[in-house]
Amino acid sequence: KDQQHLVMSPLNVAVIHLDLGQGGAERQTIDEAIALKSSGHRVTIYTSHHDRTRCFNETIDPTILGNDIQVYGDWIPRHLYGKLHALMSIYRMLWCSLRVLWSDETYDVIFVDQVSAIIPVLRLKGAHKIVYYCHHPDLLLVQNKASASTLKRVYRHAMDWFECMSTLCCDALLVNSEYTKSVVLDTFPILKQMPFLQPMVVYPAIDTSPAQP
Repeated sequence: KDQQHLVMSPLNVAVIHLDLGQGGAERQTIDEAIALKSSGHRVTIYTSHHDRTRCFNETIDPTILGNDIQVYGDWIPRHLYGKLHALMSIYRMLWCSLRVLWSDETYDVIFVDQVSAIIPVLRLKGAHKIVYYCHHPDLLLVQNKASASTLKRVYRHAMDWFECMSTLCCDALLVNSEYTKSVVLDTFPILKQMPFLQPMVVYPAIDTSPAQP
């Protein structure tokens, strides 16, 4: 019996990433975008900050991703007097997500990286699928919660609760390792009761071209 081959039609993909700097998450996001483009898909990266003097070369090379990056929300402060970093990051990502929704483009898939809080907003318009890549639950990055002031504990409790609830709103949940998968399931135990939204491991892409003979 002849084997049937399924060919995926090219997709229009929006990637929303907080800051296209030179970190590991940025490297991974760029490699994913390049991989998608090399597979014939159209990719647009929305970010709140892109410093052309401090970024990976692929993001300024017009033959790779240089023409596919749109910056919105850089006018929003990163913090308020050294505090509320997480909240201001959400505001910056929220502005990017609104620009996606206001765009004339119709996206098939929206890829959200790092900040899950914007996922419910992206549900307001369109029939697109939302993929969320969780590098590590943000609530685990906060230290000394027990010794924090009452106001800060209330603030963090609200942020942690919303991180969990917004994560559950995606269509697919990706993580970068089996370890991260176990951490996500332990941090958000409600996921164990949702077989349709189990974290899937997608290892960071590796560019093997320099090793080719």
